[in-house]
Amino acid sequence: MEDEKKLRVLFFSGLFPNKMNNFQGIFNAERARVLQRSCDLKVISTMNILPEKPYREYRWFTTAYRKLVHPRTWTWKKGKEEVEINYVKWIYLPRAIGYYWETCFLHFFAGRRIRKIAEAFKPDAVFISWAYPHGEYARYFKKWFPGIKTVLIAERGDILFEDRQVRKWDHIEKIICDHIDEFFVNSDTMAAYLESRKKKISHYSVIFNGYDDELFSCTESQSPDKCCRLICVGYFIERKNQILLLQAMTRLPDNFRLTLVGQGILEGEYRKFINENKLHDKVAIIPFMSHDKLAEQFHNHHFMVLPSITEGMCIVALEALGCGLPLIVNDTTGLKDMVIDGKTGHAFTFNNLDSLVETLNRAEKEPWKRKEISDYAIQTYSITAWSEKVRALMM
Repeated sequence: MEDEKKLRVLFFSGLFPNKMNNFQGIFNAERARVLQRSCDLKVISTMNILPEKPYREYRWFTTAYRKLVHPRTWTWKKGKEEVEINYVKWIYLPRAIGYYWETCFLHFFAGRRIRKIAEAFKPDAVFISWAYPHGEYARYFKKWFPGIKTVLIAERGDILFEDRQVRKWDHIEKIICDHIDEFFVNSDTMAAYLESRKKKISHYSVIFNGYDDELFSCTESQSPDKCCRLICVGYFIERKNQILLLQAMTRLPDNFRLTLVGQGILEGEYRKFINENKLHDKVAIIPFMSHDKLAEQFHNHHFMVLPSITEGMCIVALEALGCGLPLIVNDTTGLKDMVIDGKTGHAFTFNNLDSLVETLNRAEKEPWKRKEISDYAIQTYSITAWSEKVRALMM
């Protein structure tokens, strides 16, 4: 009887882990893991066969083949909890020429399977991550299931927060507004951006992201040596802007050490920069890792540095706070909403190398109370509270 009372939620996004990359869209897997505790959940993840920029990816055809033969269903696991993910595959043109048609391409290649999964599940609500094309795709869910509740979370880097001109943007935005019942963002900075751009979307809420506070908890232990250890976690892409941090390492004192955790198309360029500037003893690059190992990394570092050009309230920053690490972030991204100056970190002037170097030098000399930082994270960014607020929107 209890199962019959559960809200049936279809989670629809293009960002979820898969068999090839267990860390892609891991924030959505975390959201799904928590939502399914109180909801009957079905996940559909779209998988584009071709990379957006094949000329930037070495042997992209190999990646395309691996996606083509990827199983339709795969299970992401964390501890004893599992999230079953249903993949639908599609192809779109390079965005320089085909951006406006993405939703049409998605429906052409994957519409039948999306509808088949949805109709078999009979959802009460659809929870959507990423406004385009997935938010626009809500028009089909509304057509198939009249009266269904649709809820959209717009991520930083989404079409709603990009400055580039998009063909027929007003038309796209109108479709999203007409077919999304509840809309929310995860930081005050993102909400302010929508206000400043005078977007048509006005019925939105702000719900802070949450993190796993059981795994990412505080320990008073510090790095055993006298080095100031920095850590930066994220894909090696232009938006994450790790190159600014590498440039800062050429100007910081010798006692600074940096660990870059991630992977991506810019890794070769970063390694070349390290070689040319003789930073081998100061900078280490390691691949993404499991959550428990990442928590250990946080315990052995002193600061989390995220120089992203655009960013929402990313979950890895919350996890670092949960472990008691102060944040050093750009002052124009959603990350600064997590920073109480001098208590949970510092924000430096946007994309300014001098400001970043000065901020890191100053932060090293300041006393930081890791337990107080962790307590603040627990009180403010509970994943349980996030789940309850999102579920209420879908009722």
